[in-house]
Amino acid sequence: MNKRELVQPCERPLTTTEVELLAGSLGRSFAAQELQAQIPLLMVVAESTSSWPILEFSVSGRRGLVKAGMNNVGDFQYKTAKGLLGFFVFERDGLLAGMECWSIDGQTEPDAWPSVEALLPLNADAKDLLTRPNTASSWG
Repeated sequence: MNKRELVQPCERPLTTTEVELLAGSLGRSFAAQELQAQIPLLMVVAESTSSWPILEFSVSGRRGLVKAGMNNVGDFQYKTAKGLLGFFVFERDGLLAGMECWSIDGQTEPDAWPSVEALLPLNADAKDLLTRPNTASSWG
């Protein structure tokens, strides 16, 4: 399955949970102020076709060019009772472009957004995960 098959077009505002996760993760990643300022201007233009949480954004109706490439502006890991997962936020052409979860250890598939409190930098020491809450929030 390719990336295009993982999402379907839509047009909707972000939910409160999605806004809180995006703002919290950008705050923890020391993302540029101009990216954080884009949050109120976001619309979801594509979302997951499966249980994996994936969103793509437009900023005031604009989307970064795919050929410009994707740059992670927040890369995290978090644990659940079933395994180790990842969460990242990305931009294209200086515009917030999306966020998604993925499986780090292959033991489980993500099926809910993590809580901001559960996020640790992707390169954090595994022992730090033991002290983090094991939480995820529903989505969809």
